[in-house]
Amino acid sequence: MRFLKIRNYILREWSCKKPKPIHKTSIRSGLKHCGTIVLINRVHSYLEHKGLINA
Repeated sequence: MRFLKIRNYILREWSCKKPKPIHKTSIRSGLKHCGTIVLINRVHSYLEHKGLINA
């Protein structure tokens, strides 16, 4: 559940800020009480690796 919430938030932010890259620190403030920074970093890295953000 937390993964989906974080993933959806990151993808929404990316769609609003294209073509500028979205950084982990910029999305942290919008994800309070959703998990640790480690979890947010993992989801961000996964989406970046798959080419869904910052491409």
